[in-house]
Amino acid sequence: MSKEIVIDCKTNGTVSGMHFDQFPLSFLGDMKVERASEIFYNHETKLWDIILPDMDSAWTAAKGFEGYDVARSFEVNWLQECRKRSTQPDTYNGAMIAAELRQRCTKKPLITSTKRN
Repeated sequence: MSKEIVIDCKTNGTVSGMHFDQFPLSFLGDMKVERASEIFYNHETKLWDIILPDMDSAWTAAKGFEGYDVARSFEVNWLQECRKRSTQPDTYNGAMIAAELRQRCTKKPLITSTKRN
């Protein structure tokens, strides 16, 4: 389970957050469960990509994971961080959060530059 669970409580009484079996939100009332993203195996790259609804492809920072569990862990952390920052993951700011987290996870820059002499 993630180290923290981020829950949004709206003024109209709507509560939203990621589902965790270890901390079910059903005690708050009826639940409507929807996928926030999908994790797919990319047969061309032989790696795992995270795809958001209504998007044709993954953000650069949300693709190329070596294992499903690694992709799932990143997905949870990314979506929780977006929720904490009141940012939709399918926006530019959401992509920047993904890039920030990916860089932190890999401990290396996503973009490398070459020096010209």
